[in-house]
Amino acid sequence: MIRLRKLKSEDKNNILKWRNSPEIAKFMYTDHNITESEHEKWFEKAVVEENGYYWIVEYKGKEMGLASITNIDSLNLRCSTGFYLYKPRARKGIGTFVKYKLLKWCFSELKVEKVYSEHFVFNEAIINLNERLGLKQEGYFRKHALKNNELQDVVYMAILKNEWEENIEKVEEYLENKGIQI
Repeated sequence: MIRLRKLKSEDKNNILKWRNSPEIAKFMYTDHNITESEHEKWFEKAVVEENGYYWIVEYKGKEMGLASITNIDSLNLRCSTGFYLYKPRARKGIGTFVKYKLLKWCFSELKVEKVYSEHFVFNEAIINLNERLGLKQEGYFRKHALKNNELQDVVYMAILKNEWEENIEKVEEYLENKGIQI
C-alpha cells in the first residue's frame, strides 16, 4: 500500500540524507551538499506548511521519499508539484501514483486551474511520467540552471484542470493495471 502522510519532526534527518544523496541530488536545483543549518530552515517552513504542503511517501509502511505542492498562487489558480523517491527499486508505479495523488489534490482541494513542474531535460523518467499523466511541455529553458558547474536546459510541463478531468480515468486504469490501489 502506498500513502502520503504529513511530515513529522522525526522525518528531518531522513529528508536531509535523501536530499544530499547523489541519487536524488542529481535532479535537484540545489548543487551543493545541504548543511544542517540550511535544512533546518527549510524543514521548519515545510512542517508548518508556510510555503506549500509536504508529505512523506510510504510504501508498505516504509518511508520512500518526499512529495510536495508549492508555489500556490490562489490569484492565478496555479501551483507546482514535485516529488522524489529514495529507493530506486520501488520507483516503478509508485512515482505515477504519487504524482496522481498530487494532481488530484491540487485540482480537487486547492481548486487550481493549472499544475506545473520543472525538470532538467536529462531527467527523462519524470518527463515520461508527466506525459503519461497528461502534462504537456509548455516551455524549454535553455541553459537555465547551473548543475555540476554547467548550465543545463530545463523543461516546464503543465496540465490544465479540464485536461486532467479528460485523462483521469486513463491514469486510474494504468495504476490499477500495475496493481496499485487508488
